[in-house]
Amino acid sequence: MPEVNLDSWEGLVANPFLNAENIDGNSAPFAVVSSEIVKKIDDDRHTVSLIVERNKEKFRFDLNMTNLKFLRNEGIKNPRAIIGKVICIKKLAVINPQTGKEVQGLRIYKIEA
Repeated sequence: MPEVNLDSWEGLVANPFLNAENIDGNSAPFAVVSSEIVKKIDDDRHTVSLIVERNKEKFRFDLNMTNLKFLRNEGIKNPRAIIGKVICIKKLAVINPQTGKEVQGLRIYKIEA
């Protein structure tokens, strides 16, 4: 197996980002496999990125402020505490702040053990 480093693309694999097209119907449950801190590209703020899995397919799901607040309000003590739980995510119409256009967004609405 090749050595993984920033001098080559060999051995590097990224999970696709979870988007509305990955959800059949209006909502779906996803198992949280891992969490990590990521820095926003456009400023110095940080957020949490979850790796979630459904039907043996993994996705990256960066948490926005609404989803972060939901997890905190539901008693999740820290970003590591969500690992191993199942989150239910629904699709909803939201306004993209950059374009002002309506797009489909994703919202966590329930946590299962």
